[in-house]
Amino acid sequence: MVNNALINVSVVYVHTDGTWFTADCALPHGATLADAVCASGILSACPDWQLEQLNVGIYGHRQPLEAILHENDRVEIYRPLKIDPKDRRRVKVNSTRDARKWRQLNQNKSK
Repeated sequence: MVNNALINVSVVYVHTDGTWFTADCALPHGATLADAVCASGILSACPDWQLEQLNVGIYGHRQPLEAILHENDRVEIYRPLKIDPKDRRRVKVNSTRDARKWRQLNQNKSK
């Protein structure tokens, strides 16, 4: 028996400025991540994007464009990182250390 019912999925992208793109799509069973991205209309909103070059996933887990979708999946489009997470933590720790040293120097001078 062939199931002709549709599945509902959401496609989500968060821009660097914090704005969201969300599209709810009804797709046939057996639809892939690529089908959902195309059906969402985001490629027409971002004409410089190439479908094959997008990093996509389902609920935070990166998946290939050929991955099969299930009912109520959230398809996420990931943008490249601007800074490596390790480097970001290192910068944050160093700035905290510098501030702490500055406070200690000022406290020692006031005594």
